[in-house]
Amino acid sequence: MNEDEKSFAILERSIWVVLIIFLIFVITFNIFSSNNKINELITENKILEDKYIELENIQNLMNNHIMIIEDNNKELVNEYNLLVEEYNKNINSNSQINNKYEETNDILNTVNSLTECLSVFNGNIFGLQKCYELFS
Repeated sequence: MNEDEKSFAILERSIWVVLIIFLIFVITFNIFSSNNKINELITENKILEDKYIELENIQNLMNNHIMIIEDNNKELVNEYNLLVEEYNKNINSNSQINNKYEETNDILNTVNSLTECLSVFNGNIFGLQKCYELFS
């Protein structure tokens, strides 16, 4: 082999060595880049898991509040029913009071008529007839 061929062979090997080193560098860089991306994805995944747990906790709280509201609503319906019952009792009581008032008023009218009759009668036969007319 002559000098030119030796130089060319050395140059060719050098190019191959540089290409292999460059290829190793590119592969190593890609591995580190991939590792960084994987780490970023793992971090994002952890953040999303934490957010999911937060959302689950919020959902549980909302469900608890809904149950409390439903219980309160049941209590309010029960209280409303009791108030309606009390109202109906009061209406019945008021009706009985009105009946007693009417009875008392009738008795008072009778007493007033009797008083008028007795004041007119006053030993007078025509007054007695007036009393008879009032009560018949």
